[in-house]
Amino acid sequence: MKGKKLIAILLITLLAVSGILTGCGGSGSNGSSEESGTPVDDNKVYTLKWAHVSPAENDKQADAIIEIMAKIEEESGGRIKIEHYPSSILGNEEEIFEGLQLGTIEIGTLSAGSLGGFYPGVLATTTPFLFQSREEAWEFFDSETADWLADQVFQNTGVKCVGWAENGLRCFTSTKKQIKSPADIKGMKIRTQQNPVTIAMVESLGGSPQPIAFAELYTALSQGAVDGQENPPSLIYTQGLYEVQPYLTLDYHVYDFLGIFVNPDSIEKMPAELQEIFQKNIDEFVKIEREKSRAYDERDIESMKNAGVSVYTLSQDEYKQMVDACKPVIDVVRDKAGDEAVDKILAQVEELRKN
Repeated sequence: MKGKKLIAILLITLLAVSGILTGCGGSGSNGSSEESGTPVDDNKVYTLKWAHVSPAENDKQADAIIEIMAKIEEESGGRIKIEHYPSSILGNEEEIFEGLQLGTIEIGTLSAGSLGGFYPGVLATTTPFLFQSREEAWEFFDSETADWLADQVFQNTGVKCVGWAENGLRCFTSTKKQIKSPADIKGMKIRTQQNPVTIAMVESLGGSPQPIAFAELYTALSQGAVDGQENPPSLIYTQGLYEVQPYLTLDYHVYDFLGIFVNPDSIEKMPAELQEIFQKNIDEFVKIEREKSRAYDERDIESMKNAGVSVYTLSQDEYKQMVDACKPVIDVVRDKAGDEAVDKILAQVEELRKN
């Protein structure tokens, strides 16, 4: 009997100890998640590298990044730290995207031309004269079709798009004369991105497209290797391109998005509350950067005028000539981007104009 009592006492003791241990096993600063069993360290700091090719300061993107970096660090209590790598320090846009795929870069911002080499469907958004205003483009990139586009990027590349900001409305500049019509572009050597749609656009206008890396553009223009180029006004100014391009035409032929892309594993390894803080501030970044883009364009156009640049806005007739000359480019867009992306994007734009 004594033996049986001893066994019973031992069993009760073991059960009690087991209950105590189980009670200590929930989420805590030194515990583990009850759902996944993954250790949680409430004091861990997550460092994220944010890379892009734009200048380090006095630039819409860089200034917006610096502003949002401080907010993210403050709201996360210092648990998320962002390291800023502007000016192609970590490579050109294609190299940045490859870094996102490999996980050596956590956040990167890219324009459509570079992203198109990884997922061609986005090139449909670079159809010449697709959008009638930047506000219309913003509405499009806040739509479900833009969400679908982001999902396609993820499915095809493994990289996640967490927001669509603005690279800008692209315009032509030239060394020799003011561009007012396709006839003025005929025979000109125009620098383009490695974007088959932009290349086709320049060809349709009678020019000779010359794909050149952005970092090499100023040198190519100053040495006369090309006669002109196309970029948003703020980049034309901050990169000093106006110094060797005395003619600027505000034709706004392409709205160029600035996608915010992340390595999903790097973000998803953070606790849920930090992921929420991160995404909330990325949404805020989109708003801030878009408004800076508009304001900086206005500021920098005035600065270029004051520096002696001839700034020209197309008349309605001149604008129509440019639009009509670019109509055949849609065939190239369909060939490169695919009918599904083109049809969805055109349908969304048409729907926006009904409202």
